[in-house]
Amino acid sequence: ENMIYKKIKEKLIGITIKYEPSLEDIQKKLINKYVNDSALSSYLEKCIKDNIQYAYEKKHINLRTYQFFLSRIINIYNKIREENHINLEEVMPSIVNYCYKICVDYKCGEYEYKWNESVKYEYNGLNYINNNKCEFEYKFVDDYIISSKLDKNELVNAINLSLKEKQEYINNPNDVLYKLEVWWELDDDKVEELMKSCISVLRNNQY
Repeated sequence: ENMIYKKIKEKLIGITIKYEPSLEDIQKKLINKYVNDSALSSYLEKCIKDNIQYAYEKKHINLRTYQFFLSRIINIYNKIREENHINLEEVMPSIVNYCYKICVDYKCGEYEYKWNESVKYEYNGLNYINNNKCEFEYKFVDDYIISSKLDKNELVNAINLSLKEKQEYINNPNDVLYKLEVWWELDDDKVEELMKSCISVLRNNQY
């Protein structure tokens, strides 16, 4: 069929015009159309450039996927907002970015479920203190995208645990694990020293 089309195209089509709309403009319009909360709109707009970059990396420029993402993140946001003790500014940027990535992976057929029941969240390695863009990945997001199951207790528990871990690191900047997070910036002797300290701490059940 491709060969037949090419032959017909040669005879009938003189000019091919590539239409590539501004994804940033369109995503902003979709946010304005579907999102009624100004705070959530702000989080979404701040993440647009990262979202577009990821979509291009995955070669999945699909506005239906973005609409699907909006429907999911709105419900997640509403559940989190019901918990007055959770600082939205602290958790939403991370959840917005992660939720979009899972939506794209799922819709383009590259998604693989990585969670077991005992793991509720993962920290992706960005520095807690020196980088304001602290990113977490949450099991409840995957479960909601894949199975439309959004368990509020799972959501609250995962967020509380991740924020507790973040606060522990902030309160203990000299912690050996914190120092090892940037192991590639250290010389070999320093890494070995920190590894020995880490083993000692583990043996003493300090974690």
